[in-house]
Amino acid sequence: GIDIIAYKGKEALLIQCKNWERSQVKQEHLRIFLGDCTAYLEQNQRIFAKRSVRRVFVTSCESVDYGVKKFLEENDMEYKIIPYFA
Repeated sequence: GIDIIAYKGKEALLIQCKNWERSQVKQEHLRIFLGDCTAYLEQNQRIFAKRSVRRVFVTSCESVDYGVKKFLEENDMEYKIIPYFA
């Protein structure tokens, strides 16, 4: 699902966070997040009608495979890496 929804002016961020030490992000994780964002935006059209929306997937996993890279290139989604903290 969407972990954080942030607003600033006419911009909205839909953010999912994964603090994974060893798990690798798969294309499936990004697809699920994108689907959740799409459903949420459809259900809340009035709120987002006049806003620019950014979808951000934040993870501590530094390993990214080809499928993830390709999916990010083809979809309107940002991918941020923040180091793992135990």
